[in-house]
Amino acid sequence: MNSPAEINSIQEFWDNLAEKVNGYLGGNWKSDHKLYYRGQANAEWPLKSSIMRVHTAKGYRKTINNVVVDEVEKYSTDGLYVFESYMIREVRKNYPSDFVGLSNFQILSKLQHHGLPTRLLDVTTNPLVAMFFACYEKSVADKDGVVFVFYSEPYLQGNDYIENAVAWSFQQRDFQPTTPSFIIDPDYDHKRIKAQLGAFIWGNSPEETSKLLIPVKFIIPSSSKGKILRQLDLMGINLHTLFPGLDNMILSVKDKYIQKYAEDITFVDAQFTVSGIAGPDNPLEINIGFGNANEHGST
Repeated sequence: MNSPAEINSIQEFWDNLAEKVNGYLGGNWKSDHKLYYRGQANAEWPLKSSIMRVHTAKGYRKTINNVVVDEVEKYSTDGLYVFESYMIREVRKNYPSDFVGLSNFQILSKLQHHGLPTRLLDVTTNPLVAMFFACYEKSVADKDGVVFVFYSEPYLQGNDYIENAVAWSFQQRDFQPTTPSFIIDPDYDHKRIKAQLGAFIWGNSPEETSKLLIPVKFIIPSSSKGKILRQLDLMGINLHTLFPGLDNMILSVKDKYIQKYAEDITFVDAQFTVSGIAGPDNPLEINIGFGNANEHGST
């Protein structure tokens, strides 16, 4: 992977994104491929699905086949996928009406967006959404964030290949070592998926997932996260718009009016335009500006 680009503002992100994506793909845009993005608030985190991140947890105690296991590292990933199917089964048993008529993939994506660890890795078609997730998580506010860029032909929701693959989550089946990762373009049948322009990578291997990457990444220094979050808020990208609901609306308002960002900057007359649609005949071209910017100190 090429040297990462350090990003301290949305303007820098757009400039670098257009340059690096066009530089990598050149004129070799494929009409059946799309760009996807993932933001992680800690640049040191690997590209792992939430169920695989459980695999690194310490002190997790569970009985598998009447054997008590004290640490996740002491059993194979097969054990994790037993957990996955058990968790899915228990949620569906307690809320059966919430899953009536849903396909395997719809069930899994719904559970993922409600916080259940699954084999799905969230990505988005909107780079601004990825920037938000690279900056927001407060537990790692002192860590640099990162945005990854993927380029792949997606599978559309309803494809038999997706349904057969996702069925593994319900059948206690492990991945094979060479199981390839692939991107799923879902229908926007869940308000969070729609709000985040979400998509998913299905897979557990960081190595296989990395094969979908464009070999560039963008590092957001921890000192610039607050400034970028303020810029994103002016564009309508915040906790409430990405996670609709009263609770997150209140958290978003608290962020805006009470909690201080790392750098308090007011922008007036923000303007944002996208020129053309990236594709085989249209290189990625994005213009963004903040007019009459007035900087002032935190109070």
